[in-house]
Amino acid sequence: MKFYNLHRLMILGLLLLGSSVGFAQKGKGGQAAAPACDVSQATMVKHYDKIFHDALDFGDVGVATQAVYGILSLKPDSVALLDTLAALYFQRQAWPQVILVTTSALEKNAANDAALELRAVANQSMGRAKESLADYETLYNKAKNPYHLYEIASLQFAMKRFGESELSAQRIVSDQSIKEKSLSITLEDGRSQEVPIHAAAMNLVGVMNLEQGKKDLAKTAFEMALKIFPDFLLAKNNLDALVKMN
Repeated sequence: MKFYNLHRLMILGLLLLGSSVGFAQKGKGGQAAAPACDVSQATMVKHYDKIFHDALDFGDVGVATQAVYGILSLKPDSVALLDTLAALYFQRQAWPQVILVTTSALEKNAANDAALELRAVANQSMGRAKESLADYETLYNKAKNPYHLYEIASLQFAMKRFGESELSAQRIVSDQSIKEKSLSITLEDGRSQEVPIHAAAMNLVGVMNLEQGKKDLAKTAFEMALKIFPDFLLAKNNLDALVKMN
């Protein structure tokens, strides 16, 4: 995943909690007898925490998820635990659950950018372009992260908002301060390639122009993408396909 540390999110909420939880049984006459046991909340959290880490060590994300629910039952208002839960669901690509959990976390703390980004990716993965775009725009307005702007341009293109998409892509290309940054592009065969973000933006401009029948502008954009990064496989394939059209 591009923008966040999932491991940090998964362990963020697993902190020892204070106060105690008593477990009592009924005595004769329906009166509460002395507790059969008195288990502190911290002890219960340690129990679930061990299950959580053991499950992660053995690659069982489902059991780790259940352990987080156990801690949440003791500390239901913990936003950090919701972040952990969302990260676990993200790892399983359980997109509906990611959206539900992050929305709950954002209702408790609207400034939770990690949750907002997870929700943006989940919405995008489910084809909910409008909802994902709104989240990415919020993120970009806060931090001006060029990766967020690239996702904005891609979503605008998917929604056929070509004018806005090209403006977003051109903003990336014109920002010389980020020319050393790169991102992962998925190729046609499912593989991925790390490419400069400027080249990725120019390739997107080319695809956008080709979609609108502007073949000359598309050709120029693909050639510019290859000038920035000659090994850019997707741009090369796009240019080859365009040449074969003529």
